[in-house]
Amino acid sequence: MHRRVTCSGACVAALLAAPAATQGQLEMFPPGPFVSHCRGIQDDINTGGDDDHNNIYFFVVDAAVADGTAAPDFFIHLWDGDNNSQRSQTGTGDYDPNARGRAVFEYRLYGGPGALLSDEVAPGMDPASWSGTLIDIDPDPGDDTLRTDDPDDLDGDQPEDLRNLDFSLIGVDMDANPGGAFGATRVYKFVVDGAVGASGGDWNRYEIQVSRDPGRTDNRGVRLLVYELTYAGRPGSSAVFTRFPFLVPITADQRIDIQTLDIDYGDGSGRRSQLTTATRFFSDAECYESDEQYEGGAWRWTSLNQQVNRPNGDGVTGAFYDTAGQAGSTWFLDVDPATATNPFSIRITNSAGQLLPIEVLPARLGQPNTAAASLLVNTVGAGSEPGPYLVGIQSNDTMRLDFAGPADQPFVLFLGQRLASGLSLGCSGQLDVGGALAPILDGTVSPFFRLRSDGTARIDITLPTLLAGSSIDLQAIVLQPVGAACPGFVLTAAHFVTVF
Repeated sequence: MHRRVTCSGACVAALLAAPAATQGQLEMFPPGPFVSHCRGIQDDINTGGDDDHNNIYFFVVDAAVADGTAAPDFFIHLWDGDNNSQRSQTGTGDYDPNARGRAVFEYRLYGGPGALLSDEVAPGMDPASWSGTLIDIDPDPGDDTLRTDDPDDLDGDQPEDLRNLDFSLIGVDMDANPGGAFGATRVYKFVVDGAVGASGGDWNRYEIQVSRDPGRTDNRGVRLLVYELTYAGRPGSSAVFTRFPFLVPITADQRIDIQTLDIDYGDGSGRRSQLTTATRFFSDAECYESDEQYEGGAWRWTSLNQQVNRPNGDGVTGAFYDTAGQAGSTWFLDVDPATATNPFSIRITNSAGQLLPIEVLPARLGQPNTAAASLLVNTVGAGSEPGPYLVGIQSNDTMRLDFAGPADQPFVLFLGQRLASGLSLGCSGQLDVGGALAPILDGTVSPFFRLRSDGTARIDITLPTLLAGSSIDLQAIVLQPVGAACPGFVLTAAHFVTVF
């Protein structure tokens, strides 16, 4: 079934009542092989995509989050913080070239006024040389930091201990450990340092998240920012780009330069990149990759906005993107790295060449699409990753909806407001869109909205005129046949659609 529906009547009323897009309830790193990356002190510089052996993260927390007690006020979630070598093609394992031995990686948290500074220090400098007040995140006596060469930090007897392919939980009491004051917020700096050991040449693959609760469901008043991010992506065989969503920074002249490092292209492996802004799509032919971006013994940061794919663009910066009217909107950098062991870096500058903070969006922890109930919006949502999914669309455009599930079953599409944390409905799944739910396609009322005998249905909805910045928050249910594993209905993944 392929039907075209014009949104009118109650549908228009529901869409016009949709709230403006909200910040802080979107996705960070998708689950699976998409993780941050740090290179050990002796690792071959051409294998890492990382130019300084350290990664720096900033947690910006509303001052009101501090509750005046000794209990943790927010939590740092560190996934796969150990450095176990796994020559894995999934992209999640750490990598050891064996020739130089295992590198040492140290995790440190800083508060105080110095936490506001993004100081890139020389490899091997003492932690005391970094700006900020070192905060104790290691419960073991005499230790303030977590290290991959400390057996006490690897034995698993404390929530903070470094885990293998699992989350460590680091609680931070803001009252006892104040962050740097920045207006009504407090800033903390988290450092991953791969240059503390005397030797070692392998990689560290990990993931950082932040929330107000141990369960990673409440991110109100907490934000994660970086000035530079090194990460490793999905293998090309998955046919899925590595998607990095970020909020567009505010600049005086409404221009930004997105720069990349070590997005390899010239080796013929099929690596490619693309950028989706709030107003247009930049294809691979309009984005720059090269063979190395490493020349003359130095890394060559390079503008992404070059309509060439050839090596001689290395080191060219100042090719700006226009952000007029788009500050605070979500852009998406998609990269197909072709192999899971290919790391690369990004950063953003203003027209004066100053680094801008990039807000990394919180984790996606919602309902996935399943064989029992699936919804794709403009082809977004394929696979089994948790939703909600982010989709951009222009006012008056057509929104394509692809439903799937058991043959000949009705489905219901409804609008609502995105939930900060989902509501579990047992075997039916997780409700990620709440409030006053408004059904706009209802197969329990109309026979038009049923799956075909092959278990699929396609609906094209022509949207009315909507205010730019509006958010259309969608989720659907698919009714289940008699004898199904979950009687009644099953929820699809939710989609948060932003109108440009």
